[in-house]
Amino acid sequence: MFQPKKHRIAIIGSGPVGLYTAILLKWKYGESIDVTLIDSHINDYERPGIIAKKAVQIINSSFQSRDIPEIDVPDSGGEPANSVFIGDLQKSLLKHAQKLGVNLVEDAFASLEENTITTKKGQSMTSDLVIDCSGEGRVVANFTNKRFGGDSVFNVETIAENPIKQHFIAYVHMDVENSNLCRMEDLKKRDPVVHAKTMEELRKTFGWKEFADPEMVVSKWDQKTEGARYCFYFEVPSQVAQAGMKEQEAYLKALLLLKTGKFIAFEREEGKFKFIPFDVDPKRVLQPVNTTNYSIPVVVCGDALVSAEYRFGTGVANGVTCASGLVNSIEVTPKEVVISKDRFEIETRATVESHVDEIKKSYQSKRSQLSGRNLVEAFEMYTKALKILATSEESESDLLKIEGGLFDLAAKFKESAREKFLQGVDSRKKEQHFIPFFQEAEALYKHALDIYENYCPNRQETKDLHSERAKIYSNLSRVFYQTGRIDEAIQFAEQSLNIAIKYDIKDMFESAFVSLEGSCKKALSDYNKDFPNSKWGEKIELNEKMAKMASQIGKDVKPYQEELERLKQKLLEAQSTMKSEMSTMRPDNDEKEKHFNLGN
Repeated sequence: MFQPKKHRIAIIGSGPVGLYTAILLKWKYGESIDVTLIDSHINDYERPGIIAKKAVQIINSSFQSRDIPEIDVPDSGGEPANSVFIGDLQKSLLKHAQKLGVNLVEDAFASLEENTITTKKGQSMTSDLVIDCSGEGRVVANFTNKRFGGDSVFNVETIAENPIKQHFIAYVHMDVENSNLCRMEDLKKRDPVVHAKTMEELRKTFGWKEFADPEMVVSKWDQKTEGARYCFYFEVPSQVAQAGMKEQEAYLKALLLLKTGKFIAFEREEGKFKFIPFDVDPKRVLQPVNTTNYSIPVVVCGDALVSAEYRFGTGVANGVTCASGLVNSIEVTPKEVVISKDRFEIETRATVESHVDEIKKSYQSKRSQLSGRNLVEAFEMYTKALKILATSEESESDLLKIEGGLFDLAAKFKESAREKFLQGVDSRKKEQHFIPFFQEAEALYKHALDIYENYCPNRQETKDLHSERAKIYSNLSRVFYQTGRIDEAIQFAEQSLNIAIKYDIKDMFESAFVSLEGSCKKALSDYNKDFPNSKWGEKIELNEKMAKMASQIGKDVKPYQEELERLKQKLLEAQSTMKSEMSTMRPDNDEKEKHFNLGN
């Protein structure tokens, strides 16, 4: 008599999504399958972080629809409200899984050969389906890609370039006094001097490259008379991510000073994953089901399918939704375990695409803020700080420190302005809306110019500063040229060249002159329309301007002098023709003739 085969399903990873998947499969297929969870941290509940209670509600809603008993996860009891510890959620799901008979292997995945999994400790087991729920590590997917030909197998791709990839998680304790001081202040309410000095410390001491606050997410649990426990997630420069714990603590103290305006003391919490850096570089797997490289299907799910972004707070909820879709896509028959690629793609598409779109928009917005609004906000804080220090008895070193920061900020303004300018040029070539890019570039260049001309008193006699001024005037000339403001383009190009000549900045001669010449030629081209016209004076003036500037920087003036002679000759010819025509008109037109005399 035929005996149905008892199929084996291996799930790599015992996080919330791996456990949830195991529970659904075991409940659905019961004794016809063996479900095994493989994870070296399977009984470790110290996973850091909290998540919104919504994830628990989604899980219990799914369980209710399948008549599975609900899980009970205690509230974290802190801020933000309605949140739970990931470790508590994992503990509750693990108890559920054990009651259903899910097998637990406390070991790490090492390899897969045909249908045989080998662990780091040398254990081997066969399986009819492998589900990779190992999170960002994607241990099975990466093993497969490395063995069979790179990302072409599972095709792991970056969703979007995160402007700041290095992050940190820190669990700390504060006494009552320090906890009362730990109140994040809005930028506009901060002391400008404290803000500017602390930002300079972050930049110069710790390598922070931006003028924006490092982003920080705060969770807090009050402990009555003992103060409070905090969990901080925050952005860090790569220097701090790679540094020792002492420097990392110093960075957090400086960051809290920036955010609160107060010196805050804390004690670092001991334990795994309580004070560590991590990367936020979200990826997705485009072909999550692999049926070609092994004798069994392999599929990725949860964070392995699409990376979470902790700041959204939707990682577990999205993972659970995709896991439900995975279970719906699996069919266990007496002979085999089958997974439908098409159904899995359909079941997960909305969740994955929505998350991917949110990440892309978020990072684009962040990048735009770092290169625009955040620079303007920094300019306002730094200039306020300088004005305060100028009338106070603060040390000269603080004044120089902030002035130096402003000088660096000007470089950031220029860098961002150039990016906007190039975007505008590209959009114009593609016949897309381009004016806003040039408007942003103009505003950013003018902020840089404002810094160089009004906020760097100790650098006013340096050649470097005047070189930067000349470059900005030249660049603004190009901006005006692109937007059709030719008179302003000529004015700013001439100013750039005058600065370069005055301070003997030879490497700017050619660039500034090209801007001037291009703008003048554009104006001359416009004047030639409906020729002859009343623009004789302007045409001559522009050619005289170019001849004069060419002479001052040692360029050949002959072409401009020849053009001047040609224009003057044509002017004389035009005047002669007009006078001849006027002489044939009635005497009462003699007075009107004066209005046509264009001079000599």
